[in-house]
Amino acid sequence: MYSQVIAVIKKECLDAFRDGKSLSTALLVPILFAAMTFGTTTFLVSMKNDSQGFTLAVSGSQYATPLVNWLEESGITITQAPENARQKVTSGELDLLLNIPKDFVDDFRQQRQASIELISDHSHTESQAKAGQLRQLIAHWSAKTGALRLITRNISPNIAQPVSLKEINVVSEERIAAKILSGLPLTFMMIVFVTGLGMASDMAAGERERKSLEPLLINPISHNLIFLGKWGAGVLVTAIISCIGIGLQFISVKLAPMTELGLKVNLGVSDYLLTLLILLPVMFFATSIQLLVSFFSRSFKDAQTYSGLIMLLPVIPGMYLIFNSSSAQLSQMFIPILGAQALLVDIISGDSTSFVHVIITSATSLLLALIFGLFGVMILKREKTIFS
Repeated sequence: MYSQVIAVIKKECLDAFRDGKSLSTALLVPILFAAMTFGTTTFLVSMKNDSQGFTLAVSGSQYATPLVNWLEESGITITQAPENARQKVTSGELDLLLNIPKDFVDDFRQQRQASIELISDHSHTESQAKAGQLRQLIAHWSAKTGALRLITRNISPNIAQPVSLKEINVVSEERIAAKILSGLPLTFMMIVFVTGLGMASDMAAGERERKSLEPLLINPISHNLIFLGKWGAGVLVTAIISCIGIGLQFISVKLAPMTELGLKVNLGVSDYLLTLLILLPVMFFATSIQLLVSFFSRSFKDAQTYSGLIMLLPVIPGMYLIFNSSSAQLSQMFIPILGAQALLVDIISGDSTSFVHVIITSATSLLLALIFGLFGVMILKREKTIFS
């Protein structure tokens, strides 16, 4: 019996590796995911660095020399605003325009509240990051100037701030990083589901369309063992590609400049192995439901269409966990995919993972995988499946 199953596994694996186009597509997906993770982090760092030191066009800089000097000391390059500066902000040629009116000097000397204008386009994310930093600098300079005015009158500046609020953050740096990287567990799950999708469709609907499924069933081997062999081959290929893809994700997170964003992520080899352990039962679940849908489909094209709907399975719980950053709960472990993703969030957060939770979510995934596998065998045994 085991030799027959192994023979089917070898046959399906050889077919998969011969189809270089399908295999290269499956390998390309995790590579793109890793590149996106690294590229997104690098882009955020570049945006942060650009906003820390940027060029600001100022109109009427001679009316507020102390403020302009303060902005230059803070790393902002001040330039004279060109003609039609407002129109250039509207067209996108200028990110920001700081307009200082003539009456600023009189209001400032008379110690009245002086007004300045910050002109920007709120639809541009990059310009709004710079505008936010500029608001903080101006507010800091304004508070500092107001405090000096109070001191000259022998009044403590603290009188203007009767209450001082101190914030204490009880969340670890790893948990904050996990909030930023909340889409990473979903990426892991997508890798598991995507990598075996094409192979599962080809092993079932593809072989039936090519009329190669019937000769396989003529051999003296039960339908149960044929389905088991196809299932095992799908899990094997999915596991190999997933190990590579998830490893690339860990490497991209390790190489990404997380510290420049104030994030602390400690993902080591033990976390990588634990991630694979949690995802292994999910691989059985994903492959079984993909085979079931492929055998149920009338053609390879239908199988691809229905398999696209399967991709929603990891997306729905993944989106839930993105907006719910709490630790893994026992009730979540009884829901397939959700429990595994919740445990992955804990791994990224640096929290301890309960071994009981791992057992429960693994058992749930394997039980459902077995149920879908039995349904797949039932469909394979029908004559309609072969001759439709």
